[in-house]
Amino acid sequence: MLAIALGTQRRYTPRANEVWIAFSGSPAGREDDLSGRNAAKALLPFAPRSPLRARSATIVPMSFERIFFIGPMGAGKSTVGKRVARQLNWTFVDLDRCIESDAGATVSLIFDVEGEAGFRARETQALANQSTRQNVVVATGGGAVLAPSNHEWLRSGVVVYLEAPVELQLERLARDHTRPLLQTPDRAERLRRLAEVRNPIYAALADVRITADRHGPGPTARRVLAALQQSFSGSIQ
Repeated sequence: MLAIALGTQRRYTPRANEVWIAFSGSPAGREDDLSGRNAAKALLPFAPRSPLRARSATIVPMSFERIFFIGPMGAGKSTVGKRVARQLNWTFVDLDRCIESDAGATVSLIFDVEGEAGFRARETQALANQSTRQNVVVATGGGAVLAPSNHEWLRSGVVVYLEAPVELQLERLARDHTRPLLQTPDRAERLRRLAEVRNPIYAALADVRITADRHGPGPTARRVLAALQQSFSGSIQ
């Protein structure tokens, strides 16, 4: 069970295995991540050493057990996902790294040897494996939404869509020459074509939509956590 603490409106006795967020805010202009001293208080397991804070919190139960980040390459799914997982005290998983570990080869080599179809088959299996885990934040590859069979696995958790305009993608990927789908003279055109196909699928699958910007992963992670609270706070105990 995941819970988010939003203030001091009433007393609450925590149950075993619950976790919480106490949003205290941070000074204007700060871009440190959630673990920063002045940032929003981190989401932590209830513990005996903080009984007063836990008892005075307003708890919003969250029924989901896993979070999947989807969106285009360069949106920040891995960097933001790591920060969200850290604050939830959950496990972070980069799906591409799982595929590489299982295959004993890089994504680029898998594309070279097995083609995109072979890579997508491995991606589906990796996603299915993660869909059975609890307390996990998964950053998927940009094309993980293409196979309709993957939608079932994604819907086993909360789907967070990180949107990114092509201009921002180009900036962030300027020095990245490992992406098989960007081995082309005109990266901007390739990204636009990918967006035309994929963005409607991302939007259809999304439970939460967050637009990436140039303020860094820390503020984006805070917006993700706030959006999760807003979207899943219908049942307050």
